[in-house]
Amino acid sequence: MDSPPADIESLALGDAKKNLHHIRYLCSRGLNGHAQRKRIWPLVLGLTERDLERDRRLLETESAKLDQFMREEEKGRSAGMKNRGRLNTPSRIVFDQDDLSMSFINVLDGKGDPEEKDEEEEGERKKLPVKDWNLIICDVNRSMWMFIQDEELTNRRRELCYMLGSLFRASKDEPGPQLHYYQGLHDIASILLLTCGKDLGFSILRRLSRSYLQDKMGSSIDYVTEELDLLWHLVKIANPRLFRFVQSTRLIPYVALPWTLTWFSHNVPDLNSAATFFDLFLSSHPLMPIYASASLMLYMSSHGLYNVRGDFTDVHDFISRFSSTHVVPYQKLLKDAVLLFDKYPPQKLLLSNAKLSGYLTIQRYPYPWVPPNEYHITPQERRDATPTHLKVGLIAAGTIAAVATLTLLVTLKKSDGV
Repeated sequence: MDSPPADIESLALGDAKKNLHHIRYLCSRGLNGHAQRKRIWPLVLGLTERDLERDRRLLETESAKLDQFMREEEKGRSAGMKNRGRLNTPSRIVFDQDDLSMSFINVLDGKGDPEEKDEEEEGERKKLPVKDWNLIICDVNRSMWMFIQDEELTNRRRELCYMLGSLFRASKDEPGPQLHYYQGLHDIASILLLTCGKDLGFSILRRLSRSYLQDKMGSSIDYVTEELDLLWHLVKIANPRLFRFVQSTRLIPYVALPWTLTWFSHNVPDLNSAATFFDLFLSSHPLMPIYASASLMLYMSSHGLYNVRGDFTDVHDFISRFSSTHVVPYQKLLKDAVLLFDKYPPQKLLLSNAKLSGYLTIQRYPYPWVPPNEYHITPQERRDATPTHLKVGLIAAGTIAAVATLTLLVTLKKSDGV
């Protein structure tokens, strides 16, 4: 995305509540580095100083309890006791880190669904600090290696355990539906941790768990499947040829599961690019990851997807490995996602799936901190919402660029004449 004007800082330092509409718009275009994200992300999510202080104390308290549990576990292993950390306690959505979507399909088919527990294992599980603690530990132990290494990686992984464990320990006493861990949540939490630090990252994660991610963290996978079905509908109306192709290969939308569950953080190889996805998602409609997924599918359609010959497995393999075999212009994909959003807005797209509109993630949007007219804003209104002094700066920059280009063309023409 294009870098937003530096004036976003002055807007944030001024009356942030009054300027929130402009701040969210500029954030969606991409921010300049982690320092700016630490200032802007809390604003676009409506987090107050009081919220941040409350969450900091909560994380400190729960982290101490989790640290004590982990130390006792270490002593137990040293003394030859049974390693509770090896218990098989998968979440509702189980997938292998190298092929997330295929294992998700196995869960839908009933394979690997962890309903049968013997009494001994169930008794051991009740001693864990949170229900899916072992799965969290397993996921964290293979996280963030693309971004950091060595001792920093060890320390950050411990902080990530504390963030996730504290989130679910605290949620037990909160009003509303019970939250459940899913594999892929640790990827989102990793980006928040590495970008904002553990305290602010934890506050943002708590906010997301009761808004953008709430139904993904529900007791069933229904919201996830409905959301992915909506992706296929978007592909169908945006590019009928692509939809016919995926239908002919019997490809199912679960191929996009790693993108939507992790907000692309599982697939994007560098931290800043991953954070840029978050710039857009945190300041947009909760269905924006679906538009980004469709944008990526459309990009693949013009970069080799139609040349794949074979069955479902071959097409799925091409898509799942695309980000590692191609240089993907993520900035362009996000721009195209916004264009898709403008052309096929959620209120129209959701007409094809009334059931999805009933989930809390969608039903409660715009969330209390979101400007009430943002959901219905048109592309022209969004451009008009840019403060006048920013418009002047953008127009001036465009004029300067145009003059420079014209001067260059005149110079080249004279050179040709010589």
